[in-house]
Amino acid sequence: ARYTVTAGATDVLGHPGFYLAGAPFKFFPSPSGGSTAVLDGSGGLFLFDENSREIHPVEGGVEEVSFDQSEEKLLIRKNRSIEVLWLKPNRYQPFQPAGVKETIAAPDQTITGSAWLYEDNAHVAFSTAGGIFLTELDGRGGRNTVQLAHGGVSDLASSTVTPNALFFRRGKTTYRIDL
Repeated sequence: ARYTVTAGATDVLGHPGFYLAGAPFKFFPSPSGGSTAVLDGSGGLFLFDENSREIHPVEGGVEEVSFDQSEEKLLIRKNRSIEVLWLKPNRYQPFQPAGVKETIAAPDQTITGSAWLYEDNAHVAFSTAGGIFLTELDGRGGRNTVQLAHGGVSDLASSTVTPNALFFRRGKTTYRIDL
């Protein structure tokens, strides 16, 4: 912060502040390392830009985030919603500008996990106690959401190494879904 004596004002310079709670900070680097998403102890989401060396506040109540493979979008998982923040302008219809945040899914149950389908970076998987669901980002005409598996899972993940697969765990067994 900077305090100006003549104006009697305090300005915040490049750092909006983190909430220091009992939970540790979580860091989510982008694939190229150009940006890092930071979750503070209260679920506050911040983006750190390596080039400008600035931290920008994004949202509160966040539980998990992940960058898509092209670093154009950020997947934001909250307790009852999945959102996508467009970090760069969408070159395809419906042409979202950078900075737009969209709610992709808002199920009636608590969301326990989320993952990109890296094959196209245009679909998102999420899990609830009811199962695993896949939905598309393009909401024109309504989003198509399909159920891939029934029942709760303990983990949901995807990988850029196998971009058309989702992985989940039930008990001690790990499963793979190829799409």
